Amino acid sequence: MKMVTLKINGSEITAPEGMLLIDACEQNGIHIPRFCYHEGLYPGGNCRLCLVRIEKNPKPVPACMTRVVENMVVTTETPEIQEMRKAILEYTLIHHPLDCPICDKAGECLLQDQYMKYSGADSRFHEQKIAKGKLYKFSERILYDAERCITCSRCVRFTRDISKSNKLGIIKRGDRSYVALAPGDTFDDPYSYCVTDICPVGALTNRQFRFKERVWNLKKTDSICAGCSRGCNISIYHKNEKIYRIIPRLNKDVNQYWMCDFGRDYTLLHHPQTRLTGSQIAGKSVKYDLFLSSVAETLKKTGSKTGFIISSHATNEELKEAQKLCNKLMITRIYKKSDRVWQPDSKEIEKDSFLITSDKTPNLKGVSHYFPSAKAMSEFKADGLECVIVWGSGAAAEKLTGLKVIQLSTMIDKVSTQANWLIAGRLPAEKSGSFTNLDGKVQSFKQAIQSQDTFDDLKFLSDLIEKI
Repeated sequence: MKMVTLKINGSEITAPEGMLLIDACEQNGIHIPRFCYHEGLYPGGNCRLCLVRIEKNPKPVPACMTRVVENMVVTTETPEIQEMRKAILEYTLIHHPLDCPICDKAGECLLQDQYMKYSGADSRFHEQKIAKGKLYKFSERILYDAERCITCSRCVRFTRDISKSNKLGIIKRGDRSYVALAPGDTFDDPYSYCVTDICPVGALTNRQFRFKERVWNLKKTDSICAGCSRGCNISIYHKNEKIYRIIPRLNKDVNQYWMCDFGRDYTLLHHPQTRLTGSQIAGKSVKYDLFLSSVAETLKKTGSKTGFIISSHATNEELKEAQKLCNKLMITRIYKKSDRVWQPDSKEIEKDSFLITSDKTPNLKGVSHYFPSAKAMSEFKADGLECVIVWGSGAAAEKLTGLKVIQLSTMIDKVSTQANWLIAGRLPAEKSGSFTNLDGKVQSFKQAIQSQDTFDDLKFLSDLIEKI
């Protein structure tokens, strides 16, 4: 890649030839304000907040539409440019409502931040503001507030260039323009929540998060999405052991700036009807130590006549510990399964050419690495076995008849009703570890929240090894 040399604010820098000027500035610690520009989208050049001066150019140019060339001389901070920014911000705010006290975007709004940094001037507009619609229901997931919209076109470009659903467009002109769907259409894009992430103001809001909590009250934990084998990098926002929202985290090698809508559904964590809790022997709740001792004694007796059905939601660290357990007991009958499979009657997309994969588990690649000789669950046979350890959900319960069943799982399923020993594990948001995605990339994640009356899978396996 050819590098060019240019001057920005008197300092000489180098950048790849053809790079957008706004990116070259950002990489060298020079921030240029913007509304319409987003690193993951094709530039639009319609907000004009990123105007800069280039030597020999008669007029200011938008940094988001200008590519660097050799010997370019750029100025981003002059009294003239500062006055232009103030004027553009004033123009943007002319018809903007004072919704900050109730707006979900407050605290991470580009309009708030850039007004305070680059303007701060009192309003001179005393005429009647243009009133637009407040609650356009784009879908069951997205609400649109036309009054707050600054028509930056980020959402339109996202549906055109990234998700390719082409659902959104801008209609009318000037200060009457707003984002709209085609008449009678609905915003059923499988990546629709992404428009709320990139909206620089509070025009597009997530109905799942709307009015739930202020962003500055939430803690953020970096994690990995367990919805499929893509392994999208995410941030979990939580408070008091409750998840309030999940948004994508930048990783240009995996998911870029995006994630699908399904991966944001955290309601599973807060549904006690579907979650396993505690530890049980023959349907009766027992203390962890008693449960551990009972399982250990059983496995000592069954030894190599034990089968092990591995979870594809297990972390690499847990799989390594399970490998030690199998070696200690000389277990050779090992099987792998998909803990979750796509259901045709669900609203989830099976797969696409962007991010969503047909493998709906986060670590089947890791299972194959630690247990390369593991057979598919479809090949499971009870012949010669006395006991089976079932890790996770999704195992074929009908194949386990007549066996002593030990289940370690997070969710209630058909196996749970016939398990002799049953212990509740933890979901990815409730523990730390790493997954290996479909491309073989190992990605670590951190625990976001504490779970009630559940047990860390890794500790349970480690304790079990010590007891045997």
